[in-house]
Amino acid sequence: MTEAPQPAQLPVPTPPGVYEHICEHPGCRKWGSFGFARNQRDEPRWFCFEHRSDGGN
Repeated sequence: MTEAPQPAQLPVPTPPGVYEHICEHPGCRKWGSFGFARNQRDEPRWFCFEHRSDGGN
């Protein structure tokens, strides 16, 4: 007996208060774990480990 095909998994929505930080370096889609803001009013810009030096500018 063959199993019925499984439907495609839908993306799981992000719970409230949790933000997805993707690296802002052009072409990079890695997780941005390093956030940099010029002051407390600015939104932080996020970069992965490899591109974290881009955030210091």
